[in-house]
Amino acid sequence: MSKDLLRLADRVLNRPLLLTPNKAETVMAVLGGRIGLDVIAPSAPDGERTPSTSRFIGESRGVGGQYDHREYFRLVDGVAVITVDGALINKGAWVGAYSGLQSYEGLRAQIDLAMSDKDVKGILLDLESPGGEVWGCFELAAHIARCCVVKPIHAVADGMACSAAYILASACDLVTAIQSGAVGSIGVVLMHVDRSTRNEMEGVKPTLIHAGAHKVDGHPHAPLSAETQADLQAEINTVYEQFVDHVVSHRHLSADAVRATEARTFNGPDALQFGLIDAVGSFDDALAAFYDDTAVTTAQHRGLSMTTKNGQAAASGEGQVTQAELGAAVAAALEDGMKEGIKAEQDRVTGILGLESAKEHGAVALAAIHSGQTVEQAKATLDSLPKVEAATDDTKPGDLADDGAAQYAASRQKAESNQPDLGAGATGGKSEGGRLLARAQKQYGGVK
Repeated sequence: MSKDLLRLADRVLNRPLLLTPNKAETVMAVLGGRIGLDVIAPSAPDGERTPSTSRFIGESRGVGGQYDHREYFRLVDGVAVITVDGALINKGAWVGAYSGLQSYEGLRAQIDLAMSDKDVKGILLDLESPGGEVWGCFELAAHIARCCVVKPIHAVADGMACSAAYILASACDLVTAIQSGAVGSIGVVLMHVDRSTRNEMEGVKPTLIHAGAHKVDGHPHAPLSAETQADLQAEINTVYEQFVDHVVSHRHLSADAVRATEARTFNGPDALQFGLIDAVGSFDDALAAFYDDTAVTTAQHRGLSMTTKNGQAAASGEGQVTQAELGAAVAAALEDGMKEGIKAEQDRVTGILGLESAKEHGAVALAAIHSGQTVEQAKATLDSLPKVEAATDDTKPGDLADDGAAQYAASRQKAESNQPDLGAGATGGKSEGGRLLARAQKQYGGVK
């Protein structure tokens, strides 16, 4: 038996896998005859890998040390298309789709190359995978989610996006599936092989010498003990809860709704109904989801010829608003709002200062301005005050200033009591109202 087969057996037996049951059966069917196991043939024709429909397949990273990184994703109108084809494993940056395996390590390298390419405005993961190893899967999904903050990343289940592949898809901004695709399989599987009967028939008596009671738990030369099976089930449950939490976080579904899928796979329309995807459409539809600026991230605003969550066909062309148009409209509205606000403040300040009674009670007028009172409220306050007697020859210049300061303090309290929720009006800052208030203070005096 070759070392490669032993390594493969070590990676798929007695450890949790994020795989569909059919794919697990296929692995065992292919592996079993080569390592001396009698296994049941797979129930579905999943053992023969079909070519990727997009034909954008990444392979070995360079020959003789020379390579162009764009060979490892296809650039289509600013969108980097990265194919995720076959079973997924943790390590192996040089494992490509033609081998039937792809690694999380290699996919991350492709994503990072696309993220660093200034010509790439968005990334589309073209998925045709039944899932794979647990190790490295959640870590790559977390990396994808972080990258989504910088550039939009979408996923299309152009065939199958199940288990580990769905974990990667659900971390993206937008998930599309073809109508006949397979999505979901939110579950975990672990395979154990008991060779004890075959060993007995062949006269083989393995002896395992070990230290540590659990060192050889799950070995293939005896049936699983109840304790070992319970331990393995606990390990499975832990990974399953992590899977559920991931989907809850990224798809905004309840944990009960996710568990209710019971690891089923769904075609495109059913996956849409359950909230596992955002739209049903073809590979070309998924590419069209990226507008020219590749900045819009909700299916309902992309103008796609595909079905969206509301069950209606999304419109295309006329009537759609691009992100650039939306941004320009928002900026224009903000500018108009600022202009209207400045003019309103100007009218309020000049209106209060223009009142006949403000000429006699300048300090009170300033208090009304400071408290944010309207012209009508300020007029009521000012008209309620007694007339100011003209100054006599015996009046000292400082007396009026002192009286004004006291009057200002008292009247400000009265003005603010009329409008307790205000008080954040012009305060003498750099706003137009503030400059007018400063001019009023200089003109009327009495405010220290």
